[in-house]
Amino acid sequence: MTLGIIALVLISSNPSPLLTLLFKGLDNGEGVSEELDIHTIPFVKAEDAADFVVGEGEEATIQDRIFTPSGDIVVEKGGKLTIRNAKVVFGHAGCYEHGILLKENTTLQVHHSQIRGVETLFFFRALDTTLILEDSKIRMTHVLCGNYSRISIVRSELWALHCFNESTVEIINGQLHYLFLRGRSSARVEDSRIVEVLLYDAARASITETALKNIFYFDRGWTTLSNCSYVDLIRFEPLRGNLTITVLDEDSRGPVPMVCVTLERPRGSEVENEHTNDEGAATFFGLEEGDYFAKFEGVGYVPANTTLSLLNVTQHETLLIHRAEKVSVWSPAFIIFMISMAVVLAALVLSLLYKYQKRR
Repeated sequence: MTLGIIALVLISSNPSPLLTLLFKGLDNGEGVSEELDIHTIPFVKAEDAADFVVGEGEEATIQDRIFTPSGDIVVEKGGKLTIRNAKVVFGHAGCYEHGILLKENTTLQVHHSQIRGVETLFFFRALDTTLILEDSKIRMTHVLCGNYSRISIVRSELWALHCFNESTVEIINGQLHYLFLRGRSSARVEDSRIVEVLLYDAARASITETALKNIFYFDRGWTTLSNCSYVDLIRFEPLRGNLTITVLDEDSRGPVPMVCVTLERPRGSEVENEHTNDEGAATFFGLEEGDYFAKFEGVGYVPANTTLSLLNVTQHETLLIHRAEKVSVWSPAFIIFMISMAVVLAALVLSLLYKYQKRR
């Protein structure tokens, strides 16, 4: 292949978080495109360029060597390529002149290897691919994965990964500069380092034990963070979610109906209130993300309150409440009180009788 395929990226010496992709044929997140049709820019034809092709349904391995393709690496539909203990080096002169193209239902496994360009960027496009990286590095490219691609990155390094449509990625102990999620793609990240995460459309991410610099939310994209460090979290459209609170009896662990649940913002402005149903649940719809102060009042129960943080589109919380203590009329304290009063009254009556007898 002599036609270079490129997602045009505008990067200054201090890379902007808003890398611009020029592409067509991708949906807005509600559907799936038939093909990841990236905007193309023609380059000068490379002389004597020969592609390395894995045929349809075939398997090939590049192992224990330095491989310098003069053309593209192409894996045809249903093919599988394994790169193990190897270096793949693209030495072309033109930017995005050559690269890697993985067609539908293909597999690329990279173990203990490096893929890179010498002086210029190469393209890396996966249409519907299982991509597995273990203890490897891919440099000088933006990895573009579309349709239903499945990506696994373990102890590996990438410059940038773009996931489109309904692609899924799992990153464990990885290092990336940029992670782009578009359409309805999703990511699960653990124990990794990422400079910037950018979520578009209805993309989702679950990130734990990871060091980040910036997280950018566009459209309806959202992420769940757990034990992560980051500098800035910037949302261009406020996240709105549904919060369901279930109230249970502390002793029986059964649901408590007809409890009035009131939500307030930290500054004291009341948002709204709902009563729990027969299952002990009260649901609030369309809340903005952030902190809320919740108050609970139910007949026969001690009033309670707590602080909640809405971080997800759909979130569930559970609260245990105590029954109010019933004071018995014949409690020991009441009996002692009555005996004391009786003694006082008896003493008063005896005193009056004594004075009456003395006067006679």
